[in-house]
Amino acid sequence: MNNDMSKILRIIEPLKKTMALASYLAAENKKWQQHKFELKQEILKLWNNFEKELKTQNRYFPKSEFIDLFRKTAEEVKYMLPKGYTLYRARKIEMENFSSEVNEVINTAIKDSYKYQKNENIWEYIEHISPEEWENDYINKFSLQNIKFWGFNSEDSDAPLRSNTQGRVNPIGISYLYTACDVNTAIAEIQPTIEQTISIAKIETLKELKLFNFDFHNAFKDSALFKKPLREFAKRKGMSYFDFKLIFDTISELFSKPILGDTNNYYATQYISEFLKHLEFDGIKYKSSLEKGGLNIVLFDTSKHNENKLKNYEIVSSSLHRITNVKITSKEILPRKTTKT
Repeated sequence: MNNDMSKILRIIEPLKKTMALASYLAAENKKWQQHKFELKQEILKLWNNFEKELKTQNRYFPKSEFIDLFRKTAEEVKYMLPKGYTLYRARKIEMENFSSEVNEVINTAIKDSYKYQKNENIWEYIEHISPEEWENDYINKFSLQNIKFWGFNSEDSDAPLRSNTQGRVNPIGISYLYTACDVNTAIAEIQPTIEQTISIAKIETLKELKLFNFDFHNAFKDSALFKKPLREFAKRKGMSYFDFKLIFDTISELFSKPILGDTNNYYATQYISEFLKHLEFDGIKYKSSLEKGGLNIVLFDTSKHNENKLKNYEIVSSSLHRITNVKITSKEILPRKTTKT
C-alpha cells in the first residue's frame, strides 16, 4: 500500500505544480488584460481632452498631456521611404478634363461601335477591342506610343498649390500630397460611385524621405533603443516596452479612425501632423480607414526647384479607371444569434 501511495504522490506532485503554474499564469494574464484596458481608456481620455482643447480653447498652443505622451513615441521613429518608391494618387475626372488624345480615342470608338452595331457602353467597347485593332486603328493612327498621361496631366495630378479644403493631415490653405501604396486604396480614399471615371497618377520618390510610420514594427525596427534590454528601455522611456507599444498602437488607431464627414474632428490629426513636420519628418504613413489592409502616405513638401521640377517626387504617368463595383461587406452583431434546443 505504501509503495502504491508513493507512486501516486510522485505522479500528483508534478501535476499540482503544473496546475499551480497554470493558475498563476491565468491570474497574471487577467491582470495584464485589465491593465491594458485601463491604460487604453486613459489614452482615449487624453485624446478626447486634447481634441476638446483644440476645438474650444487653444487651437495652436494646447497644454494637453497628450502632446508630451506623443512626443515620446516620435523620438525613436526612423522609418525611411526609399528613393524610387511608387505611390498612387486618385482623382475623379470628368469628360471635359480628358486630353485631346483620349477624346480622339473615344470619338473613334463611338464611330466604330456604331459600325459594328455594338450596344455596349463605350468603355466596355474599348475594353473589348482586339489587340491588333487597338494597335493599328488607335495607337498607330493617333501616335499614342509615347503618351504617359491618359488621365490628368502632371500638374493636375499633383497636390493643389493652395488647398481650399482641410483633410486628415492638412489644415485649410496648406497643401500636402495625399497618396496610397496601391491603386485600390487610392481609389477607396476618394469614395467613388459606380460608373465614375478615375484618374490614377503614378508617383515616384526622387530621394529617401523620413516618414513617421504609424505601424509599430516598421517604425521602430531600426531604433537602437529597441535593441536594448527591457529594463534599460523602461528606464529611458519611463514605461515598459509593452505599455509603450499599446500607447503607440492606440494613437495609430485614433489617427486613422473614420471622421464621418465632420471636418472639425480633424483638428487633432492636423495638429499631430504639423507637430511631426516641426520635428523634420517629410511625411506620414498610416492605415487607410476605407480599405482594409491599405496604407496611405502624405508628403508635406510639394515645392519645386527653380527650374520648376518637383523636389521630393516625380509624377511619371496617369491612367484612367472606370468604377464597376463598390463592395461593402457587413456582419450582424445585434441581436445575438441563439441556439434553440
